[in-house]
Order: sequence, then structure tokens, then C-alpha cells
Amino acid sequence: MNEMISLENVTKTYKDKTVVDKLSLSIGKGEVFALLGANGAGKTTTIKMILGLTDDMNTSLKLESDSYELVREEKDVCEIVRRICVEFYEDITATGKDFDINIPEEPCMASVDEKLFGRVINNLLANANKYNSSGKLIVLNLSSENSEILIEVMDDGEAIDEEFVPKMFDEFARGDKTRKTDGGTGLGLAISRKIMEKHNGSLKYIRAEEMNCFCVRLNAQT
Repeated sequence: MNEMISLENVTKTYKDKTVVDKLSLSIGKGEVFALLGANGAGKTTTIKMILGLTDDMNTSLKLESDSYELVREEKDVCEIVRRICVEFYEDITATGKDFDINIPEEPCMASVDEKLFGRVINNLLANANKYNSSGKLIVLNLSSENSEILIEVMDDGEAIDEEFVPKMFDEFARGDKTRKTDGGTGLGLAISRKIMEKHNGSLKYIRAEEMNCFCVRLNAQT
């Protein structure tokens, strides 16, 4: 029994939606400890990875449901993004990178689920810091024009492989040599795009001016 649960097995379970419906992916911390055993080198890391993966899978499945509703409120997107940037500033600059933040002082109001929208910005900044091993700069720009809010998270690392770009927002997407996995679930970008689609917005990637750029678009509150 101890050998049955693994990231590979959980991933296979997730891809079989009928199995997911039956299990509801209700793997609790206590159950994981019981299955893996409380002792042994590497067990704690494995547990964290499995719990993170099951949490991401549950979130992804919820976002796919037409009946799932966001908890939306009118919020100042500038303030939300500003707070997240403050949280990341020390981690980013500790790696020797510059963190260039451009957020207007005047409010940019939008109807958002603050928790989920914040998750998108967190994911993009975490990825920019984690995968930009060759560059020295991360940039976040926020602007508002024509009833639309645009947030750009950019880094000057190596370009993402062109062949990988069309599938980079797929669940469990793998294969880009410039952005090797190091313990992530492979669902972060897929979930982020689903969150933005639930907000009637978008999340896209472009390579421009020697920078990787993830562009978040959101309807502004008028």
C-alpha cells in the first residue's frame, strides 16, 4: 500500500475524470502520512508535493465547471498587485536580479475574486524568479486604457522554445529546456489562464524586445 501513492499515480488519476469524480481527490494530510509512512528521508518533500498537486488539481477541476462562481468584489487592482510585489521584492533581489515595478498611483478598479486573481500574479512572479537563471531583470508593468487593465510580467531570461509555446498553458505541460521543472505541479499556468478566463479576461505569452512577457488583461470597472 505504501508504494501506491505517487505524483505519477495521482497525475494518472486526475487525467481519468471518472476516477476523479469517484474519489473527489480527497487526499488529506493524515491519509498521506498513513500511506507514505511518517519517517524516512524525502518523505516530507514527497508529501508536500502530493498535497500541492492534489490542491492544484481540485482547483483546476473547479474552474472547469460552469457552475463554479467566483467571489467577486470591486477592488483596486493596483493595490492588490502592489502588495504582491512587496512580498516578492526581497526574494527576487536576493538572487541578484533587479525588480522594476511600474504601477500607477491612481486606483484601477475591477470586479475580481481577489484570492484567485492574486494567485495568478503570484504564479507569474514566482515563475519569472525561478526560471530566469541567465538574466538579471524582472519587470512588472500595470496600465489601464480603454476600459481595460493590462498587467505585464517580464523577465530577460532565455526565450521559451517556440515549439513549446502553444502548449505551455496545457495541464502538466513539460518539455521546455529553458524552464525545467524543479518540484512544481505543472498546473500553475493552466490554472492561471482558467482563472483569467473566469474573469472574462485573458493570459497570453509573447517574446518581445528580448524579454519573456506574460500579459494579463482584465476588464476595468467603469
